[in-house]
Amino acid sequence: MASQYHMSVYSVLKFGSNGAPYAYLPLSLQQPGVTESVLAKQRRLEMHAWRLQLHASGVPERPDSLSAMKITAEISDSPQERFAEDLQCAKEDAGKAAIASSPAAMIKTSDSHPINVSLVVPVSLLPTVSRHVFQHLPRSWNVSLEREQMPRHAFASLTELVPRESLAEKFACKMQHTDAYMMGQVRGEELTRLPKSLSLDRLLSQCAPTDEKTVSCDVQDKILGNLLLSSCPGKKVRLDEPVQGRCGIRRDLKVDLERFKGMGVRAIVCCLDDEELHQLGSPIEEYKKEAQMQGFDLLWLPIAEGFAPVDVSKFDMFLSMLILNYTLRGLSILVHCRGGVGRAGMVACGWMFKMNLVTPDVPAPPVSVPGREESHALSMVLKLVEVIRSRRSVRAIETAEQARFLMDYVRFVYRQEHARACVAACTAP
Repeated sequence: MASQYHMSVYSVLKFGSNGAPYAYLPLSLQQPGVTESVLAKQRRLEMHAWRLQLHASGVPERPDSLSAMKITAEISDSPQERFAEDLQCAKEDAGKAAIASSPAAMIKTSDSHPINVSLVVPVSLLPTVSRHVFQHLPRSWNVSLEREQMPRHAFASLTELVPRESLAEKFACKMQHTDAYMMGQVRGEELTRLPKSLSLDRLLSQCAPTDEKTVSCDVQDKILGNLLLSSCPGKKVRLDEPVQGRCGIRRDLKVDLERFKGMGVRAIVCCLDDEELHQLGSPIEEYKKEAQMQGFDLLWLPIAEGFAPVDVSKFDMFLSMLILNYTLRGLSILVHCRGGVGRAGMVACGWMFKMNLVTPDVPAPPVSVPGREESHALSMVLKLVEVIRSRRSVRAIETAEQARFLMDYVRFVYRQEHARACVAACTAP
């Protein structure tokens, strides 16, 4: 599943039909000492991860859904642009890209090359997906979500509303008690997954590339917040000269964030730690200040490059908070890492799974059968990876470590759903 695998689609683009001239070996097998060092750092990061920085004005400005969709349709990437980007990256990685002759032409800026943003759900399908998701929500959820008289409140769980300004503190406290969260899922008090409504993967297969940017939406329609992926805003790298065929990048953080806001984004998930942000030219204090000025909520989920979160239950809790407080309230989320394909792609796969938007090719077994459960979980992960690669890049989910995390996460959610079903059956009148 890793795009770094020697016979992956990306390796074939990069090296030709025979793939990479060397076999892919996961870092965890190739350099176990380095891997353990990285994982130790990841554990330290997660002690201070999962942070929320809500913007100072309190309530996120609700975007005009129709207007945001039209802007998004105009400036989000197309299938042709995604393929061209992958091909260019493959050439650069292989050292085959043409080098610009003048220094000025070697630098990409936010004006000359606007930051590339990919949508998980195309604007043409968002009204359909939204309608089906809201129709299949339990009635009690809809009642809670429609409490417009309480815009300053946030969901701490399916059954608990808290003042919005208390969400960060409440969430940090819950993160210290994952066992209670998992028991809440079993009792139906916490979100496990949304009810099944429709298959985004099947809709995508029926949607012609030319139709992706068609906007057809009634102003009265209730629209979900989308999930968007991008590289690091404000990134500044290779400014002195091209490196291995890759030209320099000098982005403007303010311009990049303005682009996100115009697309209806109200929350940004950053998968980079403070050190990596600094190396990329977007120091954390500058990032926080600009995000505050533009009205974004910032959510921190630092992940080591090529790796994944350590704790699947905390990752699940993080996604529950995102979906309840942003997606179901019509507020779009943008996730980014360095390039927006590996770590960000992994978060997007988790979001799609949690939203129950993807159908695996292998059906779920009617009863608990260990071998068939594994086949079902593997089929689900393969489908998630397939969809995110079609929506973002063939490079998405770069390493075996990230693919393994997705398997662990899918297994975790399936176990929670099974436990919930057992409790519901035992307590039914």
